[in-house]
Amino acid sequence: MIMNRPTIIILTLCFLLTSCKDNVTFDKVGWAFQGDLGLYPNRDKMLDDLTKNKNLKGLTYRQLIDKIGEPEKNVVGDSNTIYYDIVTDYGYDIDPVYIKTLEFKFDTDSIITDFKINETKH
Repeated sequence: MIMNRPTIIILTLCFLLTSCKDNVTFDKVGWAFQGDLGLYPNRDKMLDDLTKNKNLKGLTYRQLIDKIGEPEKNVVGDSNTIYYDIVTDYGYDIDPVYIKTLEFKFDTDSIITDFKINETKH
């Protein structure tokens, strides 16, 4: 069976579109890179690899910091929770319209017991 030219082009295009993905392998330097306005342009692309392929639960606070760097913020009054900024979208305003963070919970021995991704739309 011989395929005609348009069929080959369509099949090639479909293959290219389905094989492209936005996920990137986690690396500490790319994770820490800050772009315009102090935002982190690489974190959202690395988030899937970090949370699915790197064993984060059971790490100590120090091991986490060594692996991915210092967190941006800590919840006031909750010293067992830290956050990493993933995405902050300001839209056309000075106030964020969308925020995505990675939250880590620690036990009293500073060992990660859980983590989750938080998304807030305003």
